[in-house]
Amino acid sequence: MRRLEQKYLAISDLRMRAQRRLPHIAWEYLDCGTGDDRGVQRNLDGLANITLLPRLLKGKLVMVK
Repeated sequence: MRRLEQKYLAISDLRMRAQRRLPHIAWEYLDCGTGDDRGVQRNLDGLANITLLPRLLKGKLVMVK
């Protein structure tokens, strides 16, 4: 898993990789919404309302000098 995190720093990196690897018709199907793309916009709006809080070093004592 660490290699993926280092190679693909952002979701946009994975998206570009998928677009290059998938057949065009498959990418178009996965990338588009239905009709006038309202479904895509609803998904983006919903994701924008989510806040991810990293739980780094949880339960560990870290000494800082």
